[in-house]
Amino acid sequence: MRDQKAANDQLPTLGDWLRSRLHDENLSDLAPGRSQASSSERRQGAAILEGLEADAPNMLCHGDASSKNILLGPSDQLFLIDPRGVSGDVCYDVAVAAWKTAGDERPSARAATLARLVGVDAERAQSWLAVADAARV
Repeated sequence: MRDQKAANDQLPTLGDWLRSRLHDENLSDLAPGRSQASSSERRQGAAILEGLEADAPNMLCHGDASSKNILLGPSDQLFLIDPRGVSGDVCYDVAVAAWKTAGDERPSARAATLARLVGVDAERAQSWLAVADAARV
């Protein structure tokens, strides 16, 4: 998926979906044990999102790269299944996969490793990690 342009303009955008989560004062679909980010944290996430969107490629993104949607195939190749299907930046998928599979590892360290393995900008993945956390994805 890394180098796949969004096939059409009909896909929802990653930025719109995240922005709606960041501005929702009563976010209800939270992971067990998590509470909504503070207003300050959500404002900071929205500012980072704005900067990322300024030069975001219009690429096909999975949108929900959680552990339940990642399969390990032959030769340790990773496969993403059950996509949400959005247009945006694949670095977001790397960040979410890092966040949701980090275990005892720091998500930022996991994001750097995954970015290197996938061949995307590690610094950009770190920025998406901050947005994903603030949006409580």
